[in-house]
Amino acid sequence: MAVDVKDFAVGMELPPVSKYMTQDKFNAYEACGKRSYRGIHEDEEVAKKEGLGQTIASGMMSVMYLHEPMIKAFGVGWEHGGKLRLSFVRPTLHGDTLTVRTVVKEIVKEKIGDNEVDRVVFDAWLENQREEKVSVGWASGLVGPTDVLRQFSGGFGSWLKDIPAAAKVKPDTQIIWERIVVGEDFGPYEYTPMQEDLDEYRAAAEDQTALFTTVGRKHHSELYNLRYVHGGGINAGHESTNINPPTMGKKLKVYGKIPDKYIRRDKPYVMLDEYTIDEDGREIESAIHRSLRDPKECGKKWWGDKLS
Repeated sequence: MAVDVKDFAVGMELPPVSKYMTQDKFNAYEACGKRSYRGIHEDEEVAKKEGLGQTIASGMMSVMYLHEPMIKAFGVGWEHGGKLRLSFVRPTLHGDTLTVRTVVKEIVKEKIGDNEVDRVVFDAWLENQREEKVSVGWASGLVGPTDVLRQFSGGFGSWLKDIPAAAKVKPDTQIIWERIVVGEDFGPYEYTPMQEDLDEYRAAAEDQTALFTTVGRKHHSELYNLRYVHGGGINAGHESTNINPPTMGKKLKVYGKIPDKYIRRDKPYVMLDEYTIDEDGREIESAIHRSLRDPKECGKKWWGDKLS
């Protein structure tokens, strides 16, 4: 797909993408993660136990949906060097309609090696049928020669390929904010995505152009679950950089590290850096995931006195 920077101008909006949300769609997305438990997105009893009024869509579904207009607009410039950052500010419920909105904010120059390319930056958000924003942030794609874009690098593959996979242990400790240590690392762990996983992810995304099955796998959950029993947290935001789409049938190695944790407005947050390469040492993506380690705070804000 030939993309020209002249196709974009500040204030221009990409065609909106709308998705009608149902519990079945929540379940389909969660199934991409291959987890053996049901959580706040699938099980109402679990959701209420965690302090929520009902099941809610994962904030990562917003990330999944934002990929759609960007891959269609940029092609290779999204696969290699595409970036996004979203904060999840309002729950999405069964029966809501989400619409992805993207408006060009600026166009800036960027270097890949000795070559200059253009990065088109969008204000990005997802809103429901009441025009309430549920996720807010930005996204950007690259425009330039295909051979140059494919040289985009995250700079972490050389050190990650030399770290051996961690031994598997059965966690027996609940993750709480006080136990998290800044600098603590997780993994690496390995798994192999197959064609059926890509098919499943595309069905969940309702997008046959979707490529990054890693969004459905939710590496942050798998990294935490290497050491801690699941539960006790809720997605607050996600930032990611696409480097190369994963190749089905090639093993992936995923590593994580805690760069920071903090209290904001009396709420406990944890940051998790994530890095993924494949069996050939090819960089796949990097991400920064933010979680609120007390879901009851969301329950108080959005359901208040309705909570039993």
